[in-house]
Amino acid sequence: MRPVSSGIGEKEKVMGPKPKQCVCHPERKHASKGLCHNCYSQQYRILHLKKFLAYEKKRRENPEYKVRIRKLNKDLRHRRPKSLSLGAETILGYYVYFYLREDGTPYYVGKGRGNRVIERHRIGRPKSRDFILIQEYPSEQDALDAEKFFIDLFGRIDLGTGILRNLTEGGNQPPSRKGSSQSLETRQKLREKLRGRKLTQEHCDNIGKGHLGIPCSESKREKIRMAQEGKSRPKLQGIHNGLAVLTEDIVREIRRQELSYRLLAQKFGIAKSTVHDVVKRKTWTHV
Repeated sequence: MRPVSSGIGEKEKVMGPKPKQCVCHPERKHASKGLCHNCYSQQYRILHLKKFLAYEKKRRENPEYKVRIRKLNKDLRHRRPKSLSLGAETILGYYVYFYLREDGTPYYVGKGRGNRVIERHRIGRPKSRDFILIQEYPSEQDALDAEKFFIDLFGRIDLGTGILRNLTEGGNQPPSRKGSSQSLETRQKLREKLRGRKLTQEHCDNIGKGHLGIPCSESKREKIRMAQEGKSRPKLQGIHNGLAVLTEDIVREIRRQELSYRLLAQKFGIAKSTVHDVVKRKTWTHV
């Protein structure tokens, strides 16, 4: 009896199924829904552009928007905003900018004014200004609302919701991450990386050139003079030291009591090593 064929060739069993072919451009690699990457991104942007236009129409019909526009026009008569020139275009006031990938999809959305879009950025600007899109808005609040809308529209990579590298939901003034402190783990990594690092003579010369012309206070001059003469700065003892956690009365009380280091540390709320140094007179030697 002749065996029934499964319909799958031996080569396909080894190599796996053939990749899908694009309906739009058969010579290109398939991206999604039978389209290549460029055609899919164009349709993707068109769909969301329709959603954005509907949002803009609804916002402009709001009576508060018209009042805000009248107030803005009145303010602009007395104050001219900063301008930005990108080629033949001149942009005044506030705007929302998009940093684009080579395939045309945005990887960062931000709000700016003046030269913000072409200044140094932690995300990294595109190499060419052809990959920067800018949309003007009549007021700062409108630009912040639009920034928040676009970030929600395209989604964020860190949350797994989209394609943007933004780390916040937008709409903050000032930006929420501005002036944020580093975590203890990040500080420890930087400390270990820079430990034992030696600066070259050229690096030291560049640092010296950078300080030329900067005014120096008299106290700083005195410290520099003492360091060059080989003299150490006077040590601040006891409560005059900004890092002190004890007082002279507490130090005398610790030395007077005959308890274990552990009980003394629990009683005064300090470390056991601190109690040991005080009792053995390794610290607070002047008391």
